This record gives sequence, structure tokens and C-alpha cells, in this order.
Amino acid sequence: PRHLAALVARLGGRAAPRRDVDPLEALSSLYQAVPLAQSPRPLLIGERTNANGSKAFRERQAAGDVEGLVAMARAQQDEGAHVLDVCLAFVGRDEAADVAALMPRLNVEAQIPVMID
Repeated sequence: PRHLAALVARLGGRAAPRRDVDPLEALSSLYQAVPLAQSPRPLLIGERTNANGSKAFRERQAAGDVEGLVAMARAQQDEGAHVLDVCLAFVGRDEAADVAALMPRLNVEAQIPVMID
């Protein structure tokens, strides 16, 4: 609190400068940002990295096959997906542990933004 009071006293009550910010609606990864408004449209979301929608993904997840999960993600990227929809919610599994095992690998190897579902 003292350092803030000193700062306020030094600035002399001046208002913060006005900023005009143009927000960018995008999803981002460690490597890139993908605008939600694609040109040409549409924004392609890879849905096969979803335990509730892909039997192959769910089976690899149940087997603890992180390499296989990453390969599925890479295949979607190679097929043109701009973003991956990743859902690791699977009955009877420790979702937090699955996220901890998979997400660091996806962030580095898939190199496209990931939406956690």
C-alpha cells in the first residue's frame, strides 16, 4: 500500500491514457494463434480427439497409449484441422492425470491450438 500511495502522489492524479484496442478473437497454442474468423471459411475443428465421440481415441486413452493419442491429433492436423477439440472425460478414469500426460505432448507436437472440452 505504501508504494502505491507513493506512485499516486508522484503521478499527480493524472488519468491513464486512453487506449484503443482492437480485440482479436482467436485460439492460441505455444506456436500460433488461429483467428476464429477464417478466410476462406470455415474454421475446421478436429473432433476425433474426444473420448466421448471417438471409439479409437477412447480405446487408446484406456490403454494409456499417449503416443497413439498424439498420432491421432497429428493426423487431424495433417488433414487440415485448425484447432483440436480434446475431451478426456471418460467414466472411471482420472481425467486430471490424463490431461497431465497428454496436454504437454499435444502442445509441443500438434502445434495447433487445443480446446479442452
